[in-house]
Amino acid sequence: MKRDSHFSPSVFVASAILMLVVPLGCSPERDGPPRYGLEGKVTLDGTSVRSGMLTLSPDVRKGNSGPGTIIMIVDGEYAVGADRGFIGGSHLVQFSIYAVGETSGENDDVEAVDEDEIEAYITTVEVDLPKKGGTYDFELSSAPKT
Repeated sequence: MKRDSHFSPSVFVASAILMLVVPLGCSPERDGPPRYGLEGKVTLDGTSVRSGMLTLSPDVRKGNSGPGTIIMIVDGEYAVGADRGFIGGSHLVQFSIYAVGETSGENDDVEAVDEDEIEAYITTVEVDLPKKGGTYDFELSSAPKT
């Protein structure tokens, strides 16, 4: 007896498995510890940081491990969602600050700046972040640590 089907049972089974596996591989779920969203303000010597970035790195010296994240600072504020967020616990936070001062609010356009004119202020602080999302403000000081 001759079959009229173009698909063999093995092709059907392989196709069914592929349809189940591919969506799992594209799932937004991640391995590792849960991540949390974080937002807040950044000041240097009491003045708003207009432009910069901060890098959150789990402090392995204190037993914290997991993914880190980089967040841009714009007009004195930073924010990161849980999809790219932090894991909580002890962190080293490195700040690269490019501009400080209040913004006028009149012009939201970013001006082109000659790279030779940029002087970055870089500092690292140790913090213990909560194991949940929320708000955390950073008040930095340029005074030498004694």
